Amino acid sequence: MSRRTNLAIRQLAERVSTDISFVRLPFVSRTSIVTRIAVAASLSLVLFSIGLLVSIRTDVERAIYAATDARVQVAQNMFLDLVRAKGRATLKDGTLRLGRWTANGDNSLVDHVRKLAGTDATLFAIIGGKPIRVTTTILKLDGSRNVHGTGWAGSRRL
Repeated sequence: MSRRTNLAIRQLAERVSTDISFVRLPFVSRTSIVTRIAVAASLSLVLFSIGLLVSIRTDVERAIYAATDARVQVAQNMFLDLVRAKGRATLKDGTLRLGRWTANGDNSLVDHVRKLAGTDATLFAIIGGKPIRVTTTILKLDGSRNVHGTGWAGSRRL
């Protein structure tokens, strides 16, 4: 190579070295290669651990949701079977009857579901176009059953 080419290469190398010198941290150049590797390995391990924990959390949440959903489905199906076994549903003057059994105020069916499935149960009747509780295991703050005209619409009480 010519002397001129060598000079141009040297000048370019100095310019590149100057341009990237802001990336260099002063304390990094004073640490040994072993320390640098240990720090890089530690940071990698921390990032890997965070990723693993996020992944595990997602899997656990999915498993809990699936188990809860399965439990709700079993209880719901059991409740439906018990209601159907009582007989045909009729509603007259705000009184829900299943066969010869009057649901209003009789908590035996919902209590049986709670005993078997370990979940709350409520039987609604559509009165005036609104779902109204006629029997339930859900309690008010005073400990009484939450029935007699209380309803539910979506996620809020009527």
